Amino acid sequence: GETAARRHRARCRVTAERAAGLWRAGAQREARALAVRELPELRLAMDPLAAAGPAGALEIAVSLWFLWAPCGLLAEGRRHLERALALHPAPRPARALWLAAWLVASSGEPEAADPLLAEAWSAAVQEGEDACLAYLAHTRGVVALWKDRPWEAAAEFREALEQLPGEPGFGPGPDALRAALTMALAHTDPASVPVEEGPPDGPVDLWARSRTGYAHAAVQRREGRPALARTELKRALEIQLALGDRLGLALSVELLAELEADTGRYEESARLLGAASRSRPGGAAAPRAERILRLRMDPGAFRAAHAEGARTPLRELLAQP
Repeated sequence: GETAARRHRARCRVTAERAAGLWRAGAQREARALAVRELPELRLAMDPLAAAGPAGALEIAVSLWFLWAPCGLLAEGRRHLERALALHPAPRPARALWLAAWLVASSGEPEAADPLLAEAWSAAVQEGEDACLAYLAHTRGVVALWKDRPWEAAAEFREALEQLPGEPGFGPGPDALRAALTMALAHTDPASVPVEEGPPDGPVDLWARSRTGYAHAAVQRREGRPALARTELKRALEIQLALGDRLGLALSVELLAELEADTGRYEESARLLGAASRSRPGGAAAPRAERILRLRMDPGAFRAAHAEGARTPLRELLAQP
């Protein structure tokens, strides 16, 4: 039985690393499909009470970082990491602490993430984990972006890019971090965002492409080109729906709600905000479109449309003319 358990965990570790490798190579749909298909077995291997202990469980959980964050399984990822970290003796590994902090912050609990960020920074310095230091800056930037402080987010994302090694071997790649910076710059320095028409050429990180598409749409809206902004957002939404990127969907749908509000389609805008509310982290700043709608709509009408959107499938809302 002990031999079988060891072989099972070794197989699951290889599976998780293979899925992560597919993600890094740009085959992100395939990476997600593999991880989801093998998830029942991977869950068994991430049991910190099994033979491999909490260290073995954390190794697999960190390899699956993309499944927890970009693919939207935040709550499950948190459970695996927090359970294993609670049983891991000190010092706890920097990579697992970073990922736990990112998932906690992405769940809308930045204050709860602060102790993890501090411990992760200390562990990363001790371990010489430059990639973790970069990812911690990225996590702080994500929190600032949801707090509607894009200037702070831009500074953190720049620091992340400066510290990230060329081949980090785990976690988000350089394309993803550059896309995060582009998102922040779309609100602080839109002139610096090179807006493209049509999808970029060549192999590309799909997750990064969707975030860059959001940034381009934000700039196009600011420049008075709503049709181009809608086209860009639709491309981003297709990727986010395919990956299950809940936070990316919330951002893109909220920007789409701004476009609707710009044209006086206030009820449609409120319904989109209702749909986005299912995915956005708690404690985030109010969406920009909501501030507009509360000034221009009857409060009762806003609440009714928002509630309708919250109970309507997002694909159905996006299909409406």
